[in-house]
Amino acid sequence: MIYMETNNARPQTTTENIPWQERALHAETLLGEMQGVLAQANEELAYLKAQVRLLTAKRFGASSEKTAEGQQSLFFNEAEITAEPFSPEPDLTDVKPFKRRKYKGQRDDLLEGLPRNIIEYRLSEDELACLNCNNELHIIGKQVSQELRTVPAQFWVDEHVQFIYGCRDCEVHGDGENSFIVTAPRPNRPIANSIASPSSVAYIMDQKYTMGTPLYRQEQQWTRMGIKLSRQTMSNWILHCAENWLEPLFQRMRVHLLQQDIIHADDYRNICIIETSL
Repeated sequence: MIYMETNNARPQTTTENIPWQERALHAETLLGEMQGVLAQANEELAYLKAQVRLLTAKRFGASSEKTAEGQQSLFFNEAEITAEPFSPEPDLTDVKPFKRRKYKGQRDDLLEGLPRNIIEYRLSEDELACLNCNNELHIIGKQVSQELRTVPAQFWVDEHVQFIYGCRDCEVHGDGENSFIVTAPRPNRPIANSIASPSSVAYIMDQKYTMGTPLYRQEQQWTRMGIKLSRQTMSNWILHCAENWLEPLFQRMRVHLLQQDIIHADDYRNICIIETSL
């Protein structure tokens, strides 16, 4: 038997036969692809974690606003925890690595525009006698200090009295049918036959939509101040004023806004989870 060698055999390709530049370029390409796959996997993992947290909160979360046991001490003792008894008054601004003194008059700028209540301290007639010669003392100067004072919400009742006027001559000489009687006008009430005033409704709306205070908490606040105002009444006030006073204003502003050539809007993007399957 005779064996013959043929030249048709393909040479085997090894990494030794590829230049190192091509191998480095191929490795860099693979690395970029794997990084893209990893980034996509991390995004999917974060999305799934958010879904799990959402479903867990919906199923096992508290249905009412309650403070956790670990947060009660922070809620009630926040002032004690964050207080620093020996810290100085904020007359200096700390700018590391040195301290820079605030400019003169910064405290006055902070309190500028606020109404002022001048409280004067004078010596009595008995204290005006000089301790050395017993002669009368006179004012040679004054020392002024300022305090920021706050007054909690105050409530009172406005009692509107409309006087009714009649004509005496018509009462005496008239036939009694065409007597002239006029009532002094008064501003329109926000809600007819209601104790609601514009300021009280505005206060409730501000507390709810600006400060985020629910109506049931506002009801508790009113009760502590001795006013029994239910959340149902506050809801009726809000809805009535929104429909009859704020809605026409909104529509009027909308008409003016759409008449403009250019409308500026806030284009801030907020990532939300679309709960289409829930």
